[in-house]
Amino acid sequence: MVDFIHNQKVRYGVEFICSILPIAVSTYYCHLDLNENPDKRSKRALHNEHFAKEIKRIWRDSCGRYGIGKVWEQLSKEGYCIARCSVARLIQKLGV
Repeated sequence: MVDFIHNQKVRYGVEFICSILPIAVSTYYCHLDLNENPDKRSKRALHNEHFAKEIKRIWRDSCGRYGIGKVWEQLSKEGYCIARCSVARLIQKLGV
């Protein structure tokens, strides 16, 4: 939705588009700000990004054989502290 607003803002204006769509103007500008300044993202978003890279690496190294349990165990062996349910959520989100 934000991409649509961004593409059409010159033609219609952000405020007009947001008045028709179910999105606040502040939400649109907040999204743009987060894209320009990724350090402002939440701790959970930063945490997820870091662990998503690690999960992909472990899954790739295992040739796609490791599931949630083994990925979580490998992360623990490498010294990471992450809940098993978080690993499951990220694996599902990544589609690996």
